[in-house]
Amino acid sequence: MKSPIEIVAKAAVKVKLACMSAAVATLMFCPAALAQVEVTVENIIDVRDNAMTDNNSGLAIDLKFLGDMLVDAKAMRVNVDRAIDETGKSIVNNESEESESEFEEISFPGHNFTRVNLTLKSPTRQAATIKEISGTLEMFIPDQNSKSTVTVKNFQEKTGVPISSSVLKYSDIEVLIQKPEDVNQDQCPVDQQATQQEEDSVFASSLTSFFSEIQCGIYASTFASIQQDKSVIILIRDADSKLKGIEFESESGEVILPAGSFAINDSEEEVRVYGFKEKLPSKAQLNLYVFTSESSESVVKVPFKVVDIPLP
Repeated sequence: MKSPIEIVAKAAVKVKLACMSAAVATLMFCPAALAQVEVTVENIIDVRDNAMTDNNSGLAIDLKFLGDMLVDAKAMRVNVDRAIDETGKSIVNNESEESESEFEEISFPGHNFTRVNLTLKSPTRQAATIKEISGTLEMFIPDQNSKSTVTVKNFQEKTGVPISSSVLKYSDIEVLIQKPEDVNQDQCPVDQQATQQEEDSVFASSLTSFFSEIQCGIYASTFASIQQDKSVIILIRDADSKLKGIEFESESGEVILPAGSFAINDSEEEVRVYGFKEKLPSKAQLNLYVFTSESSESVVKVPFKVVDIPLP
């Protein structure tokens, strides 16, 4: 019997989406020019049930959303209300829906597109198409003056101590800026050259100790290779995953996109490293976007529906 086959297919299925707000008391109506969001079904990975795939069968679909509204979105989630194959079988994966119910930070913010992977149940063997997938795209688009945004001016001068903010305190979030030039493996004790197993068992008592442990452990070579004058290191403790976006701006408010970034996390603690093509302006500011109980007015809902998606 053949091993499971994962086939990638592409379907050019597009639909225009209307715009409506998630807020109940205050509706956010989008201008017609901004209200058009396009969705394309890009990739399909289909593993059907058989003796060898009984525990791994399923359908993974990549959706690409495209529209001007996404430029300002910091996080998103997709709720699938209906998904059926051509035989009428429902392929909605309720377990996946529960695990993906939180807003997820957009990996590459500042662009007019983003991708979402849906995990559905396997269609019937005789099905050649997915008849319909429909639901709602929700975008977290915080306004600069909203209580969801924490702005830290001249943030490069405020290193080594947690950022002071009532919003962060209320949300139980701790954020600390670390100077890249303080990364120095020469100061690491020999006994901190940890193995993967040892590193996984370490519980950091504070953000600074967590950072010390990872920069002196298995990630030492990674931190040694960063360009100190063009990098920003941010230490985060966010047990409830309420921090949904980090953005850099010039003093005049122009967004500065990083050339690349990576993150290392351990349950509640996280270290993010951002690299830039040029050294940041001395008066650059940092925006932190927090999803709070008052963030509903910053959420825009867009219904979507795609039909007749060919299966591989």
